[in-house]
Amino acid sequence: MAMAQNKRIHSWFNREMPRLDELPDEEAEKPFITPTSSESDDEVFHPKQKPWYRHIIPIAGIAVALFLGMIAFSILINDSKSGSVPDAPQPQVQGGSVVTAHCGTTPEEAQERGCFWDIMSFGWMHPSCLDQAESAKWAEKYGPWKWYTERPDNTTSEEDLIPLTQEELPYTPVVWTTQGYHVQHCLYVLKMIHLAAMKEGPVSNEGIELGHTDHCAMLIGNPELVDYEEVNTRVHLLFVQCVTLT
Repeated sequence: MAMAQNKRIHSWFNREMPRLDELPDEEAEKPFITPTSSESDDEVFHPKQKPWYRHIIPIAGIAVALFLGMIAFSILINDSKSGSVPDAPQPQVQGGSVVTAHCGTTPEEAQERGCFWDIMSFGWMHPSCLDQAESAKWAEKYGPWKWYTERPDNTTSEEDLIPLTQEELPYTPVVWTTQGYHVQHCLYVLKMIHLAAMKEGPVSNEGIELGHTDHCAMLIGNPELVDYEEVNTRVHLLFVQCVTLT
């Protein structure tokens, strides 16, 4: 009886538990691991790949930079061969960025600072930017000039005015003089700028101003000639600053 019972149990066990060779092919080939382990292994050994276009962007950027660099280099080469100068923006400053010496604000202070009276600049100037020999040469060659405290007009003729003496000029704030002095003053200042550039030295703050050069260019280039003896120029007494050319 016991043997018969064992046979029934064995028959039931074989019926409930299928053999490996009876399993479907896809089931038989699966490894004996849990689903959780399988998903974890896929994440470790099979990382997500980056999109292909992310590799193209840096390569394209490098290519564009090289292309623009080649264009800029070719432009520079052509300019150097042709001798042409590319357009450049005008500088924001016109020079005179550093004051090397000054004469104060009064004739007394100017003398205390060692400045001298310069008739060609009509002002007090420090020796570091004053060429006394050049100034004296111009005054001797083109002077003397007439100096008044007011301009002749319809009511006051030149004969009615009392001219200023050379000794009064360094202490007179405003004077009237001739067209001839005006022109010679402009030419003198322009030469002073040239000499300062040659010596790499300072120049007057009046001469460094581009507006003064433009004014002199229009005065000298004016096709309507004015008599050099005409009293038409008002001049203010200057207390000159010596400044650098740049």
